[in-house]
Amino acid sequence: GEVIGGKYKKQYNSALMRMLVQYEDKITKLKAMGRLRVMTAKQIRDYQDVVITEETPIQTYMRMIEGAHPKTKRIRNAIINSYRGFCDFDNYHYDDITEDWVTSYIKYLEKRGLQVCTINHYLSLIKALFIEARKQMPFLHNPFAYIKTRHRKVRKRNLSVSQVREIINYPLKGNKAYHRDMFLLSLFLVGMNNVDMFQCKEMRHGRIEYIRSKIERHGYSLSVRVEPEAMEIINKYRGKKTLLDMCERYTCVECFNSASARNL
Repeated sequence: GEVIGGKYKKQYNSALMRMLVQYEDKITKLKAMGRLRVMTAKQIRDYQDVVITEETPIQTYMRMIEGAHPKTKRIRNAIINSYRGFCDFDNYHYDDITEDWVTSYIKYLEKRGLQVCTINHYLSLIKALFIEARKQMPFLHNPFAYIKTRHRKVRKRNLSVSQVREIINYPLKGNKAYHRDMFLLSLFLVGMNNVDMFQCKEMRHGRIEYIRSKIERHGYSLSVRVEPEAMEIINKYRGKKTLLDMCERYTCVECFNSASARNL
């Protein structure tokens, strides 16, 4: 429509034309990014008036990673480096991450020999970035809308009681015996992980109380009763400054984990 009468009809029509061009530009942009087909009429209408705070994926990531556990940072930084190896991620905008980008990135990871579970893990960070960014940019597109997540059937890896007995009684010496015993100790302590055993200082009244490293920011304290089988291993490998001698044998828990992988 247009203004057909009045003293300022030219000015009004010029302003209307500018607004129309702006709206058409926005619609064209939505269509190009694949958003238009998944938005309702109300969302499209609201989009015309929304003021978007532009933020790049790497900026969202830096904001998300603040205060995260060091191990979480290491894992996520490794994923970000994978994005950087695939594209100029630090200079990317959300509009650059499309369905084609996701598909190409999956093929890139497959060529590097990564398995389905690892690929899904790498993609999960991109999904998390989009979820976080939508708090500021509510009409951000979803590059995963038409991509089917693949799943691989994982075999059960639980040990039976008879298998545990075989591990206990199997004749081993040296480092192999040591890492077998540390594995069994973790089992006897209800799944206490290596980093927590590495850092454990003492036991009190027949129990080990600790804050699990993976959830230490939540402050959850765990208390595990030390059964006779676990006590036997603890007495065998007592440390001078810590409950176990793990930190006397290895400089860090990562070194211990590497040695375990070689010996088990």
